[in-house]
Amino acid sequence: MVEITPIFDFSEYKSITVEPISNDMKNYTDNSYYTKEVGNSVLNRLLSYKQEEVPEDFGILINPENI
Repeated sequence: MVEITPIFDFSEYKSITVEPISNDMKNYTDNSYYTKEVGNSVLNRLLSYKQEEVPEDFGILINPENI
């Protein structure tokens, strides 16, 4: 796929995705579903919008040179 176009990877073990499962999770509503705030971070990264609100390590752009 990256030979066609660069893609963003949001699945890596990073600051948002390594939150421990508990009753007080900030980024996920359970072990599979993320919150509106995480969804907004995904959109902000994809659209280059409010980049200062997105953790620097969230959403890595993958291309043929760094795969």
